[in-house]
Amino acid sequence: RKTRAMIASAPEPQPKPDVALVSIEMGYGHMRAAHALAEHLNTETLHVDRPPLASDDERKSWERTRGFYETTSRLPTLPLVGRPFKAVIDSMTEIPTLYPYRDLSAPHLGVKLLDRMVQRGMGQGMVSYLRENALPLLTTFYAPAIIADRMGLEDVYCVVTDVDIHRIWVSIDPADTATQYLVPSQRAARRLAAYGVPKSNVHFTGFPLPPSLLGGPELPILRDTLKGRIERLDPKGTFRRQSRDEIHHFLGELPHDPSPKPPHLVFAVGGAGAQSTMVDMFLPSLAGALRSGQLRLTLIAGIRDEVNEYFLKTITKHGLEGELG
Repeated sequence: RKTRAMIASAPEPQPKPDVALVSIEMGYGHMRAAHALAEHLNTETLHVDRPPLASDDERKSWERTRGFYETTSRLPTLPLVGRPFKAVIDSMTEIPTLYPYRDLSAPHLGVKLLDRMVQRGMGQGMVSYLRENALPLLTTFYAPAIIADRMGLEDVYCVVTDVDIHRIWVSIDPADTATQYLVPSQRAARRLAAYGVPKSNVHFTGFPLPPSLLGGPELPILRDTLKGRIERLDPKGTFRRQSRDEIHHFLGELPHDPSPKPPHLVFAVGGAGAQSTMVDMFLPSLAGALRSGQLRLTLIAGIRDEVNEYFLKTITKHGLEGELG
């Protein structure tokens, strides 16, 4: 009787996931894409730098890597001493011009350093998890894909989260990669080809948006959102007159709003917070439109208090504290 009661009260076994969805908190883009895919696939997002994918030693290794990345990203923003660091960081993060079209497959220092870290065991916890559970990998960050590919795993899918990408997204030997890249733009596809990835491994999918913003395969919520956006971005109706047939074909009739809200611009700073100084650059030119109500602006500081404080200080510096809220 006791055994039957214990069985009856046991939780229902969870169905095995069809895929391991893996990402990391380095900026907003990687996690935004992962959250949307997790919602659509009804699964959870695993972090490559946390259990069950990372042991304590691996977690510390990822923390050191993130710390180095965030420190070097912030150094160029320091007054005076930041200028030399900016030149070094720019040389490491620069994306070369795509045209004239040429071979850009040669690995640079960042690619070689990542490959060396993989050879030393970085990501072995994730590889073991994938093998033990016989799961394909779907990741929104380049490192898990490169690690899995380097360890000989075949079912590897990498969601590219940028419209144009750095060489670091591709392994040290791109011609032999088995990774399937899912790209948000045709430019990203051309970039991967220039980096040496076989064209058969690149698939143009767009950027994964949350189902709540789409509304289903027919995109009803997205279409309604776009209708309102056109109203706000085209207050004089010039675009609507010039593209009337195309708008009607894709969206149907646009509801006329006699007093549409002004456009709403959102600037989000994630990761190390290195882009926060851009606010000081663009606020002066937007000040007039903000005061007159022609534009709305939201600044997102994420979880960094220092970024939030910098935003408030910059808003006051440009005399816009009265527009807060």
